[in-house]
Amino acid sequence: MLAQAPGDREIPAQKLNISPRQIEYVTQSEAGEELILYGGTILPIENKFPERSTLYKIMSTRLSESVS
Repeated sequence: MLAQAPGDREIPAQKLNISPRQIEYVTQSEAGEELILYGGTILPIENKFPERSTLYKIMSTRLSESVS
């Protein structure tokens, strides 16, 4: 939902019953801020790890930060 135009984000937001406050977690978010959908529950989370940790390097999706 991050890279979609605002009008295009509205369609899945309506289908998934995501509130305007919850949609902020995917439209004006930083790395590690997201929504988890579990059954009928939508949970906003902040999943941030110290960038120098091994776990961060393993989980990062940034190619420049990948573990070799």
